Amino acid sequence: GLLIGATGGISVNEHMQTSDPCIYAGGDCVENVHRVTGAKILAPMGSTANKHGRVIGTNATGGNDTFPGVLGTAIVKVFELNVARVGLSDGDAQAVGHRTLTSLVPGFDRASYYPGAQMITVKLVVDAFSGRVLGGQMAGKGEVARRADVLVAAISSGASVDDVADLDLAYSPPFNGPMDVLHHAANVVRNKMSGRAKAITPLEVNRRLCSGEDFILLDVRSQAEWDEAHIDASQCQLMPLNKLREKVASLPRDAKIVTMCKTSVRAYLAQRLLQGEGFTNVCFMDGSITAWPYAVVYKAQEHS
Repeated sequence: GLLIGATGGISVNEHMQTSDPCIYAGGDCVENVHRVTGAKILAPMGSTANKHGRVIGTNATGGNDTFPGVLGTAIVKVFELNVARVGLSDGDAQAVGHRTLTSLVPGFDRASYYPGAQMITVKLVVDAFSGRVLGGQMAGKGEVARRADVLVAAISSGASVDDVADLDLAYSPPFNGPMDVLHHAANVVRNKMSGRAKAITPLEVNRRLCSGEDFILLDVRSQAEWDEAHIDASQCQLMPLNKLREKVASLPRDAKIVTMCKTSVRAYLAQRLLQGEGFTNVCFMDGSITAWPYAVVYKAQEHS
């Protein structure tokens, strides 16, 4: 017997057999095993259904094939944005007992100087103890499908954040920069694991601003970048990175300081510089101003 394409949540084993071994089920009607958690989930996708069909066809005709499960991979186009996810979100991972480390890294989908280059932002979710990659999300006008597919392969093989950082990905300016955004995302997590990088999310920064918390949001971009766009808050202060060392004495030693820039590269350098100057309560904003709109939209949705 065969059930395929119906709606529901039919439980099957790895051979796509129901409780009656003579009846197979596949497609949107069945539960799948999540390859990270091992839990049963409903993840109806046409791509998954086609894989089910091959397993069922093989087994129904005397073969012995299995379906290992899914990662909840999904991709959509939202107006000009390409949005994708794979594996566990930060909240998903914590809900099943993982202590997580994440990175939120903007970057170009190809060499920044190459015509047509577009920005994307990647969030990487990693188990803080083992370094195992658990999931990722990405959004932007640039190419995100390729990054999602790389993470699918990495997570399916049990890769660590070190493995992702060292992946020998294809490079040529029309297709990528020398370091892919995934490389940067993995390296930011590795810097956090080593204690070198200390960061908070844009959502946390937004919460602090909205609550009127006393801290300094130190923007280390140039004056021209500030004039083009900045966060309008009393806590926000401009101090370009190339002037930071000579102006550091103007910053109160006991202040909470969160550094930011365009993509967090300069913000991280500012964090390290301030630590070297003896400041003890300093971190940077993950994703900086490029990721800021996502935090504001998310906060607005919470209150709607």
